[in-house]
Amino acid sequence: MLQLSATGMILGGAVAALFAPLLLAPGQALGWMRKFPRNRRLAWILTAVDLVWAGWLMYVTPFPWIDPYKQWVALAAPVVFFLIVIFMDELLAARAFGGLLLLAPAPILDAAFLHPSPLRLVVVVVAYALAAAGIALVLNPYLFRTTVARLLKTESLCRVWGGAGLFLGAFIIGLAFWTY
Repeated sequence: MLQLSATGMILGGAVAALFAPLLLAPGQALGWMRKFPRNRRLAWILTAVDLVWAGWLMYVTPFPWIDPYKQWVALAAPVVFFLIVIFMDELLAARAFGGLLLLAPAPILDAAFLHPSPLRLVVVVVAYALAAAGIALVLNPYLFRTTVARLLKTESLCRVWGGAGLFLGAFIIGLAFWTY
């Protein structure tokens, strides 16, 4: 039960941290979000995090058909990293962020699996929303730019979305603190 509480606090903090710049500095956040999909340095960092996390999950998760090849996961990860950054460098930051959103639900759903509170479904719904957003970004990285252009047209809209994100993060932290 403590595991869901800690997971909820981390999830709520991450949501609040992602949306806080939209509320506090909307002009700078909007400029940064427009440049994000082509940010090469951040793309490499996010790709490395994705591959380490995915490799670790493949190594510790019992897959009977992968078990004979688990020793190759550590060797394949650097090769896959260089292949990705060379051949998939177009909008790689958005794709890598989508990959991170695809990996994030695993610990969230694991923590919420048998928790007795019905309010655990709040973090389950957030986890599935993260997975859906991750799928969309991995398959269509241009979606990041079009979504930013459509939803964050003005600084006042940035503040509204930032406030909504901070409210969601605070709500999840409150659930983690008092309910889980």
